[in-house]
Amino acid sequence: MERTTEQYNDAVLKGRNWFQHNAIMFWALWQLNKSKIFTEILLKTCSDISDREKQKRHEDYELQYIIFLSYAVASIIKMTANIPERDAPDEDFIVGLFEKEIAICKDFLLSNKKHYDDAWRLAPIQSITRSIMKVILEIKDLENTIRAPENRLIDAYRDIVNYCIFALIRIDEARNA
Repeated sequence: MERTTEQYNDAVLKGRNWFQHNAIMFWALWQLNKSKIFTEILLKTCSDISDREKQKRHEDYELQYIIFLSYAVASIIKMTANIPERDAPDEDFIVGLFEKEIAICKDFLLSNKKHYDDAWRLAPIQSITRSIMKVILEIKDLENTIRAPENRLIDAYRDIVNYCIFALIRIDEARNA
């Protein structure tokens, strides 16, 4: 478990760096009053990854999953954080929201260990992508219901975050093999 924790933290750092670099964009997206915008972005990103897998183009999987991880965290933040409306975003505040949510996602992973198991270590990346797509479609279904339980949406996004981290770990392991 210690190795997995270290790998998890390394993958999170990659996501955090990309998130921080794009903090202003996330701020702008949070200010929009479109609740489904992140789901649409995630669906498009997942489709892009799936297309690359079909074409056997592996060169930029890592960046795609980092982007995916960042948007999934941004989705959760949009639903859970009280984001003040102001003209000038505070980058430290934005990154702090990311770090807070990642800590919750890690706790979510540890408390649902039986759900995740270690099967992801043996699964091909394509399986992880299919799992993510399945969760995104579940989120779309929930969003289309009149009263989607917000906690189910948040848990689904947390699943996506953890699947992305699993994919990043697998990519890193393949690179270092």
